[in-house]
Amino acid sequence: MQLDRWVELLYCLIIVFASTFIYFKTRRIYKLTSHKGIKSFRNAFFFFGVAFLVRLLAFFISFYHISSTIQITATVIFNYFLSMAGFSVVYSLVWKNIPENRKYFFHPLALAIAIIDVFTHHYMIIVSQLAVFAYAMIVSYGNYKKSRDKSNFLQLYFIGLVLALISYFFNLLSNIVPLIYIYARAVTASAFVIFLYGVMKTLKWRKKESA
Repeated sequence: MQLDRWVELLYCLIIVFASTFIYFKTRRIYKLTSHKGIKSFRNAFFFFGVAFLVRLLAFFISFYHISSTIQITATVIFNYFLSMAGFSVVYSLVWKNIPENRKYFFHPLALAIAIIDVFTHHYMIIVSQLAVFAYAMIVSYGNYKKSRDKSNFLQLYFIGLVLALISYFFNLLSNIVPLIYIYARAVTASAFVIFLYGVMKTLKWRKKESA
């Protein structure tokens, strides 16, 4: 395989692994607390996991001759779940200020973004995610400043969001300078590793606290 394919494969595998780990390992915390923010946080990584499983499947079938219809369908599905992940990240930060029933508007909005993106050469999904993660980063920083305990998780969550925002910016630039996509993939993978590390550290701290 060419270098770009190895990069894509490793990139997808890291995100799928991190997302799956975060989703299942935070299940117990959610069951104990029923915290809506944790629920939305888990949903975000469920959507990320499904999105990159679809991308991984598309990666493997790309070795075979497939119709453009299948390619477009896979792209729309990927973009829908990616958009839902971004919206869920935001909702995990602002759930106290938004009525729960309004989060269901995220689904048609995510689908609209996914479909429009097909006609905009992937600019729509990148620009929309830039806006979503810029907002999430601002809210996350505000939450951290307001927090009394200044927990490591809040710090790592903010750092992960900053890296995610940078990765989308690199993705935008990669449409102009293709080689930048490698940096975009590296930064995105790093963001997921940071999220994963934050969850693992929080779980370890909780175990010590309950011991």
